[in-house]
Parts: sequence; C-alpha cells; structure tokens
Amino acid sequence: MIDPGKLRYPLELQTKPSAASASYDSHGQEIESWSTSATYRGEIKPLTGRALELARQLRADVTHQITTRYFGSIDPKVSRWKYGSRVFEIVSAVDVEERRRETRCICTEVL
Repeated sequence: MIDPGKLRYPLELQTKPSAASASYDSHGQEIESWSTSATYRGEIKPLTGRALELARQLRADVTHQITTRYFGSIDPKVSRWKYGSRVFEIVSAVDVEERRRETRCICTEVL
C-alpha cells in the first residue's frame, strides 16, 4: 500500500496528439505539442545509489521514480509527467505487483 502522505505532488499526465491530428511547420517537421489529460497526486523520488544503478540498465540518463495510485495503464511512448515547470519523460511504467494499487514510472527529467 502507498503511504498517502507521500503523494504530495500534483502531477499532470500529458499526452501527445495522435499522428492524424499532429501539427507541422513550414518545413514539414512535426510541432511537438502536449495536452494535459489528467492530474494525479504522486511521489517524485530522485534515484540514488543502488536504485540508480539498476535503473540505468534501462537507459543511461534515468533520474527519477514517480509513484501514483493505479488509474490504468500508461503508454510511455505518448505520455509524460509534468510538475510545475519540470518535465519527466517516462521510460517505463509498471503496475506494482500487478495488484492495480500503484503505478511506478522510471523517468528522465527533461532539462
């Protein structure tokens, strides 16, 4: 179970529009746009020590773990988290113990 006191950050789950509704500039490049689909309370934890070592096996620049209550599956290819002006790209999203109680995302902070 998640300790409710840890879920203190209001996190926006943002998604990319589908390819059919994407916008393009004058050179034919897709204009990256994100829209907030929902806001959830969660925990943002910087990865340190052993957790960081394990997470870096997924991707070299993984920096944070974000945990929320389970609300459904997250597709990392078209989703990201936003907290204030901070943006976190999702590398992986897991239903912890497959019990539909909490979701844990391994993320990279976009600077």
